[in-house]
Amino acid sequence: MKDLILKIHLLKQENLRFENKWEMSFTEFEQKSPNMPNGMSYETEKEYYQWEGIITDMEYYAKELKQCT
Repeated sequence: MKDLILKIHLLKQENLRFENKWEMSFTEFEQKSPNMPNGMSYETEKEYYQWEGIITDMEYYAKELKQCT
């Protein structure tokens, strides 16, 4: 259980790093990125998929933690 808590904490920190970098939430980024300058660039798409993975993992581990309690 401690491992799950630590994993969630680290994922939240990564999410916060992206939010600070882009100055928006993932949902906002998802909606706005196609219309941003260089929104379809390799770098922006790479950021999108990394960030999406973090969000997906946070949801998964939160669900796992809930089942443990």
